[in-house]
Amino acid sequence: MYSRWTALAGLAVVLAPLTASAADVQASPLVDTDFQDWNGVLSETALSDQSVLSEYSARTYSRDRQGAVLEVTFIPRFGCTPLLRITLPEQGPVPASGQELMRLVVDGEPFDMPALIDGDSSTLEYSYLAGHDGQQDMRLLLDRSSRLQIQRADIAEDLITQEDDPATEPVRFSLLGSRLSVLAVESRCQAHTPKPFKLSESD
Repeated sequence: MYSRWTALAGLAVVLAPLTASAADVQASPLVDTDFQDWNGVLSETALSDQSVLSEYSARTYSRDRQGAVLEVTFIPRFGCTPLLRITLPEQGPVPASGQELMRLVVDGEPFDMPALIDGDSSTLEYSYLAGHDGQQDMRLLLDRSSRLQIQRADIAEDLITQEDDPATEPVRFSLLGSRLSVLAVESRCQAHTPKPFKLSESD
């Protein structure tokens, strides 16, 4: 999975040497980070260089589509900058550029979100393609809002003819509790000391 790294930097750069051999992902709930419809989780991934990457995420699940997740993630190694990610339980063709616009509607206001896409056999993950300021602005937007709806921009303009297709149905998320959950998870990230990379002798 690479889109989280590139979206965080706001650059279309794939850090393949770091993530290509990532394995052994372990996730656990974070105490005192659950508020209304949101909860916190810590994911730790063992990387190919023997280091461990920690991700602190506040997330919520859609009631419209099983397995759909909206989350704001903080990574100590990358300065705890917020990163918006949306995971949908589907597998479709990924554009050659690995990028796409996703239509977001936040409290009735539309926003076309540039996203980097990553996927596996059952899901597609969309990471907001923005730098630090853009990610912070998105976080503040979620903080003051109550609901978010997503719809891919390429099909949002043709809902009338595709409204009976389940794949085109809007996916809605509650933002109730997001501000407090994100704040609590961010505090956990800021209190964490990332484990250093262990370079091989050849490095």
